Amino acid sequence: MSQDDPLASDTKSSDEHVDHRPSTAGRPKWIRLSGAGMELAAVTLLFGGIGLLLDRKFQVQRPVWSAAFGLIGFVLGLIRFIRLALSVSESERMTDGRRTDSADTDSTDQPQE
Repeated sequence: MSQDDPLASDTKSSDEHVDHRPSTAGRPKWIRLSGAGMELAAVTLLFGGIGLLLDRKFQVQRPVWSAAFGLIGFVLGLIRFIRLALSVSESERMTDGRRTDSADTDSTDQPQE
């Protein structure tokens, strides 16, 4: 193929994956975690609202669906919150140069009796 061929593809652009998300590396950790509480509340309310709609549709006397879906939403939001906190903690450890197995190195530094 010649270079003038418009159908010729650039192998570099087709093999690379470009990440268009903004980098969070330079941001302080409090900014990365600031919306996590609101996200937890929003997921809980969203699932609780779905449960409320189901309660009204099936005309149950007790808010069984609201309680179940609200609890599911809270658990899912909490899992997301914990994962985010762990990823921020891990990135902080990597930038500080600390190792995750520091407890193992502390025990080997002590003389054994």
